[in-house]
Amino acid sequence: MTSITIPNSVTSIGSDAFRGCSGLTSVTIPNSVTSIGGAAFSFCSGLTSVTIPNSVTSIGNSTFSNCSSLTSITIPNSVTNIGDKAFEGCSNLTSVTIPNSVTSIGSDVFRGCSVLTSITIPNSVTNIGRDAFLATAWYDNQPEGLVYAGKVVYKYKGIMPPQTNIVLKEGAKAIGYAAFSGCSGLTSVTIPSSVTSIDYGAFQKCSSLTSITLGKNVTSIGDYAFQGCSGLKEVYVETPMPPTVESNSYSYRTTSKVLYAPTASVYDYKNSKWYDFFSNILGYTPAPSEVNAVSNDDSKEAARYTLDGKRSSSVQKGVNIIKMNDGTTKKVMVK
Repeated sequence: MTSITIPNSVTSIGSDAFRGCSGLTSVTIPNSVTSIGGAAFSFCSGLTSVTIPNSVTSIGNSTFSNCSSLTSITIPNSVTNIGDKAFEGCSNLTSVTIPNSVTSIGSDVFRGCSVLTSITIPNSVTNIGRDAFLATAWYDNQPEGLVYAGKVVYKYKGIMPPQTNIVLKEGAKAIGYAAFSGCSGLTSVTIPSSVTSIDYGAFQKCSSLTSITLGKNVTSIGDYAFQGCSGLKEVYVETPMPPTVESNSYSYRTTSKVLYAPTASVYDYKNSKWYDFFSNILGYTPAPSEVNAVSNDDSKEAARYTLDGKRSSSVQKGVNIIKMNDGTTKKVMVK
């Protein structure tokens, strides 16, 4: 069997339906199909191209994994989710465009696609699983440092220098799986208000991390996100409603760590799961929401404030909020 046309009466393609059909070179999927099951075309090593109709809303786990002859794939605007390992091991796939309808890309989706040099990731994607782009030409060609995949903070590539302070760019929507895991050089991180979620193990074992500022729109923090951050001293949370935290998001509670929450919300934080990690919860006034705006190169400092909003006449140790003469503000960490 080298080609197959699936009839219009079919609405779903079951799991493992054509798995291992190494002689299959082409397949026509009709608009009647709304779902393609896990591993449906896995190990179809002769399959060279696939067009998924715009009736399909999700691509299952391992659906086209190890289709080693696959050179192109058309993903329609109807798809919202790409499952784990969907295209893993497609070693001849060179480019892929992910449509604006997709919000989630699973783990290992393009892992081992060694000649995949071009990936278009839309701003709609807010979740990218573990090692989604590992061993792809696209990731290998990225310079060392912070790698963004669309609006997701995907991974810090390479060895982070000691005493690194990270301010994520405004507009980022999520911090991906283990994005900074093991970055022992990281000392502080400022997460902007555009970020809504922090994934599993995002800052796990960042042993030199002492200060974290969480923007006002973070709503969820995954397991082990800050686990093993043994040097952590202070966390500033700007959101009035305590974000959802998992049981292992932070290391065990100690009195040496301080959580600063909006003054009016201290009671809520003390009566939430956050109290399992921080016995010392204090109130503060969050800085203005626009502090991460980018100023012009020619702008000059007009005023300086501490993190709690107090005017300062000199440089202060810790976070300094600087208002520029062009109306923008920025946040600077001073050691």
